[in-house]
Amino acid sequence: MVGMVHALGHATGALCRIHHGTAMNIFHPHGVAYNLERRRQAIGKLLLPLGGRSVYAQTPSAVRAEKTIEVLRRFQARIHALSGLPTRLRDADVPLDMLETIAKEA
Repeated sequence: MVGMVHALGHATGALCRIHHGTAMNIFHPHGVAYNLERRRQAIGKLLLPLGGRSVYAQTPSAVRAEKTIEVLRRFQARIHALSGLPTRLRDADVPLDMLETIAKEA
């Protein structure tokens, strides 16, 4: 899961001059969501450190993976609100016509 996110981040950085941290912020929630069905149990376990004991305990095990993604997206939105860090490629000035090239490079 992290390999795909990093590959996309490095390709985007090299091709579009996007800072690696910015790229990771943009791609990470999408990478986790993409791998949801394949890595559901592992993603669900991330809820404990990301959401805390109370959230983990109150979330049924069958939906902990989805809750983890929700927590990641809220964290991403909070970072954006505090710092203005882009959450979408278009907000990082990545041209739409570069997406295929980024995917191939990754």
